[in-house]
Parts: sequence; C-alpha cells; structure tokens
Amino acid sequence: MSPSIRDLLSTLAVLAFLMTSAGFVALVWRVSWGVRGFVEAEFQRTRTEQEIAKMLGGFIEAQRETNDQVWTAMQVQADRVNRLVERESRGWDRS
Repeated sequence: MSPSIRDLLSTLAVLAFLMTSAGFVALVWRVSWGVRGFVEAEFQRTRTEQEIAKMLGGFIEAQRETNDQVWTAMQVQADRVNRLVERESRGWDRS
C-alpha cells in the first residue's frame, strides 16, 4: 500500500471513530433527556395523587359528618313517631 492510501484509510478510521463517538454521546444525551422527563412526570403524578387523596379525604370526612347528621335526624324522627304511636295506642285503649 502506498502511503497516501494508508493515510486516507487512517483518516477515514479516525473520522469513523469520531462520528461513532459523537453519535453515542448524542444517544446518551437523548436517553438522559427522556429519563429526566419521565422522572419529572412521575413526580408530577405523585403530587397529583397526593392532592387527589387529600381532596377525597376531605370529601369522605364531609360525607361522614353529613351521614351522622342524617342518622341523628332519623333517630329523632323515629323517636317522635314511636311516641306518637304510643300516645295514639293509649288513647284508643282509654275509649
């Protein structure tokens, strides 16, 4: 081989190595960029889930309080009806 061909082939080998290295660096950069985006999305999802759980906790507490109030009102009404029925049955017994 003549020196000019050897020089050309060695130059091409160096250029191929440099281009491969540059491509690998670009690939690593893109993968790290994608992973960073994925991690940010997961953090946002976690924050959103925490906010939803907090809102649902408040909703459940409000529902519990409402249910307690409704149950108490139903018990009061049941007591009133029972007293009315008892009073009416005593009234019928007297006559």
